Amino acid sequence: MDWDDYEEWGQKIAQWGASYHKSLRDLPVRSQVNPGDVSKCIPACAPEAGEDMAQIMADFDRFILPGMTHWQHPRFFAYFPSNAAPPSILADFLCATLSSQGILWQMSPAATELETSMMGWLRDAVGLPSDFSGVIQDSASTATLAAVLTMRESVLVIGLLLSVVLIGTLASYFAKYIKEHKWLGWVGIAVILVVALQLIIGALANLEVIQINDQFKSLFHI
Repeated sequence: MDWDDYEEWGQKIAQWGASYHKSLRDLPVRSQVNPGDVSKCIPACAPEAGEDMAQIMADFDRFILPGMTHWQHPRFFAYFPSNAAPPSILADFLCATLSSQGILWQMSPAATELETSMMGWLRDAVGLPSDFSGVIQDSASTATLAAVLTMRESVLVIGLLLSVVLIGTLASYFAKYIKEHKWLGWVGIAVILVVALQLIIGALANLEVIQINDQFKSLFHI
């Protein structure tokens, strides 16, 4: 496919998409195929040469579309309805055309600054304080992971501070037993120091302040 073919098929697929959404309510909400029906229509081996785009679209209509559950159907309560609005689809088209990677600012300055500005809009819309900021995650799973990692780091810092307080408090408590029962006092202090040291080292390793060899990570619950 050259860029002239791309332009032609881009128009055809846009027309197909508009027709699909206009007639979507006439389709069954859920796929009517049985397990394995679609895979039976797919060749066992990958083709050695590319196929004509007309044949690919014919196969799409014949084999793929009947095997789809239509999330944007008016009788299906879609979990993510906004990503199928016409502006959203066209935005995906533009993003795919540019095919840029917004990993760092210098890789795509406009992408980074547009994202930052839009996150500011979202912050203001939900009433968060002005010092809040964020980035767009590509899925609910990665957003949840980012939240969990943030909470973990916060808890580790708190745990580190509590460990220091625990050492001092319990060491002072056991100190009075050293005079009467020296062995019991020293054993108690030793246990406290070992546990506290384990917590402190684990927290520092998770915060990447220090590094621990892989063979010892299990000792510090990393």
